[in-house]
Amino acid sequence: MDQIKIKIGDRSLSVDFYKAVTETKKIAILLPGLPYKPKKYNLVDKLNDLGFDVAFLRYSGTWGSEGEFLEQPPQKDVNILIKKIRDEGLNGILYKEVCLIGSSFGGAVPLTVNDDPIIKKIIVLSPVISYKKVPAINTLSEYLISNFPNEYVFRQERFTDLINDNISSPVNQYEIDSSKVLLIGGREDEEINISDIVEFGNQNNI
Repeated sequence: MDQIKIKIGDRSLSVDFYKAVTETKKIAILLPGLPYKPKKYNLVDKLNDLGFDVAFLRYSGTWGSEGEFLEQPPQKDVNILIKKIRDEGLNGILYKEVCLIGSSFGGAVPLTVNDDPIIKKIIVLSPVISYKKVPAINTLSEYLISNFPNEYVFRQERFTDLINDNISSPVNQYEIDSSKVLLIGGREDEEINISDIVEFGNQNNI
């Protein structure tokens, strides 16, 4: 694993990079949920076996990425990473195809990115469609402060914007070509109601 620093003005964004044995010019960007811990997930090996290099994004203000978490919508971090991949490549490799993969909070983020021709597929598992509907969402900021005091740097007012669907909410910010999107939900998921996912998919022809 290589850790790559992407400059954004006077700060940097951290990306964990896992290279596949076979070079196919394809890269998958993994977008973690909330909270998350940087680690090599089992999915990384599976994607590498399929020929995808993997970039695990550490959102701004989390786990060594500079700045404040939620100071700007997290999809902007993804937009910056995609632009770099498209225009300059990553770790010396120029790519022809990007796949975005995320779950929960990390599933909502790719549904709010700017569409780009290099994005060929978006796969999201139990994405948050509306933060207002997530049980106990109001306690999450306190949980992050108590359990990850140095790993998440944020202001409460920005977190309030998140849970009020003003940041990174697919309900308000969806503009992706729906033919690229695969939505996956769980009937027994107690946090993300599958009916919200189905409704969102139907409204957007996914």
